[in-house]
Amino acid sequence: MNKSSVLLVSSVFAVSACTLFYLSKLLRKPHVKKDIQKTAPHSTIGDTYLKTVNEFDKENLSIEFANCICSMVKVSDYDTRQQLIMYLHQASSFCHNFSVIRDSKCLETLLSLLDSSTSMAPACRQNLSILQVTTNLACDQRSLPIIMDYLDDIFSIADTREYSDQACAALQVLANIALTPTGCNLLINDCGRLYKMLGVREPYLLRNLLAVLVNLSCDVNCCDKLLSQNGEDFVRILEYSLSLDVPLLISMKMTTFLNNLYSRIMKDQERYWNESESAVITKTVAISLKENRDLIQSWAQCLLPFSEDSNEFNAHLQKLLSFLTDIKTFNV
Repeated sequence: MNKSSVLLVSSVFAVSACTLFYLSKLLRKPHVKKDIQKTAPHSTIGDTYLKTVNEFDKENLSIEFANCICSMVKVSDYDTRQQLIMYLHQASSFCHNFSVIRDSKCLETLLSLLDSSTSMAPACRQNLSILQVTTNLACDQRSLPIIMDYLDDIFSIADTREYSDQACAALQVLANIALTPTGCNLLINDCGRLYKMLGVREPYLLRNLLAVLVNLSCDVNCCDKLLSQNGEDFVRILEYSLSLDVPLLISMKMTTFLNNLYSRIMKDQERYWNESESAVITKTVAISLKENRDLIQSWAQCLLPFSEDSNEFNAHLQKLLSFLTDIKTFNV
């Protein structure tokens, strides 16, 4: 070993010894800090979070707890916020907690965090959790004035061709909104938008979308609006939904939807007679349903053998076939 090598190694050992000396000093510092921490604690999100968790009662959500959650949601990171939203999701399973979630501004705060343009996994999970809470509260008409301000975001998340949990959740929100006359009135001008979304082929999305349309078609005003929409592509959509290429649950949903539409046509024959005789520029859904009744009847009959294991589906098909027979006396 030459002289320079010896000097270099000595320097390394000197630095190492020095490092160990200061490292040992640093390692003793926490013992000093423990004594300092005995003084009055300062408030942090972590402290509040732990206190809040200990007080959580999902069956009896207190306004104090909800207010605390609302405050923390605004300043938390994704992981903490996700846990906080999950508490609200659990509490929203009990209808007597709805007013607390609204009055504490939790619902409004959550909806304001929806991000319909994101593809980031954490943000999509957050959207899903927010929509799950909203789905439960949408059953209560008193929640609708809050939800209505965020319908564009909900529709944007729902309007996709590829499966996503958040898209299904958004459609479930819309389906629950459509359970009441007030909710139907809120969505009546979106009937055309919903029809355009019917081009989706993903089974879960299509089934949830049809659930929205079934609920809307139970309302007279919405049913009339649905029948008056552009029906140029409606028969093509029917052909797919009533085919053997889709799960039977989708065919059953579509059959239920058709029954509601045909029922409305038969109850107001004078109106739809005049419509079919008038010089309409665009062929409506009502006209398409009347003109293509034989074709629809053939599709329904093909499904009959596959409905034997489901009394509900079989009953819907028989009802549809009855409507199609009756409507043949209604000239187009």
